[in-house]
Amino acid sequence: MASNVTELLVTTPFYSPIELGDTGEPIFEQLVFGSIVIDCHCTECGKDSTFRRDSLASNGGGAGSGVVTVAVAKQTIKIIEGNTINIELYCARNHAHKMRYWFTVQKGKLIKIGQYPSMVSISRGGLRKYSKVIYDGGIRELESAMTLATHDHGIGAVVYLRRIIEHLLNNHAKLARENGTFDADIERLDIPQRIEALRDTLPRFLYENKTIYGILSKGVHELSDETCMQYFPMLLSSILLILEQELSERQRILKEDVLRKEIHKLSSALGSSKTD
Repeated sequence: MASNVTELLVTTPFYSPIELGDTGEPIFEQLVFGSIVIDCHCTECGKDSTFRRDSLASNGGGAGSGVVTVAVAKQTIKIIEGNTINIELYCARNHAHKMRYWFTVQKGKLIKIGQYPSMVSISRGGLRKYSKVIYDGGIRELESAMTLATHDHGIGAVVYLRRIIEHLLNNHAKLARENGTFDADIERLDIPQRIEALRDTLPRFLYENKTIYGILSKGVHELSDETCMQYFPMLLSSILLILEQELSERQRILKEDVLRKEIHKLSSALGSSKTD
């Protein structure tokens, strides 16, 4: 289940219900009344951007103050029951560029029933940056996971997410052997042991949350489509965070390498020059 409005809009597939109880009401209140700010790819700008909607809340639940009472939120849930909620956000780069979402409330559950542009279209541009740290075809498989999720094929979706971790571990194992930092046959270790062996080079979030692979495997072999769909937004966000950390580390290493060479070049030039 989505834990906040950003996750609800960006990664939650269609028809994944959110119970509007104690945990769901804050999301509902912000969705209907509050200000919304999310960072994602703008398909019209062709760049990452910020999308926002200003607060619709008001004094005591009426127009003007930005405060919504719990009573007003609960009453609104009853009023909206069975109807459609339209959410529109504008791009900070160009206010004419919009993202639109449609929700409904059915039997006390908030359900996303549509969006434009599609989740895959929005994600496609934002995922391209990970092509430097992911295997050939990995971006396409991430898109496939999202597409499967939009059609409620939760098991198929988590299969692709698990493959991302497997390929990441294989890549780090290959680098470890090439660098001579790990002599054992890493591929013979089970996944938790492999993560432990590679802990110094893996993205921190993956090492600190190594059980994510076991969760994905359970989704492939034991859980239902419905259960996989329930946890897909969180699992997708975790995979994207792992890729983000991997990319950040790769960029840090490249920047250090460039600066190291520049310093060496300058040091050599100054050392060989004559001074008064």
